[in-house]
Amino acid sequence: MHTIRGKAEASRRIVGICACLFFFVVFQGRSDARDVAVSVAAKKVYLQADTLKLNVELDSLFSRRALDAIASGLITSVVMEFRLDSDRKSKALEYTLGMRLDHDIWEGRYRVVRNTGRLDTLQTAHFDTVRTFCSILEGLTLGPLPDGSDFRLRLRVGVTPISVEQEQRSRRWLNVLQKGSLLELFISLDRPTKRTPWIEVGQFSAEDLQ
Repeated sequence: MHTIRGKAEASRRIVGICACLFFFVVFQGRSDARDVAVSVAAKKVYLQADTLKLNVELDSLFSRRALDAIASGLITSVVMEFRLDSDRKSKALEYTLGMRLDHDIWEGRYRVVRNTGRLDTLQTAHFDTVRTFCSILEGLTLGPLPDGSDFRLRLRVGVTPISVEQEQRSRRWLNVLQKGSLLELFISLDRPTKRTPWIEVGQFSAEDLQ
């Protein structure tokens, strides 16, 4: 009898912890999405051979909430999604770029790892350098140009601060929970669950790229 009660109590605790983690992740994503007002300050879309390339500069990538979190030493995940639609029925071109920003408040240094198909790492003591590294992308390879004559390029961004303690605590529970329970809810803990609305980068035609 005690064994059955013990199992039931353990199950209730696991479900409770999972629910708390779920609401933590959802709340973070929603509040950050409302707080970010990202805009495109400059852009250039061009062809290199048959590959579509992009230079883009974003304004206000980091919200006040994100800046406060970074200043306090929280790990921050940045995800940028690009989508190119054409006037044809062909599949849209999609590209995702991810960055991880760490701030060592004791040493006063920042470290950013940016994944653009290869890993680029920045280490600096100056946040302005971090802002430039994260906000200005040059020679970004989006992929082969889809069929069509007119195109529309859009972007959406997610910036999510995650505490070291929360990350470690959540990953410990991920190791405990059995697959098929609520595990799938937390697979993307280090990625934003909510992102900005799609932002217009630009519209252009195939002739513009010649």
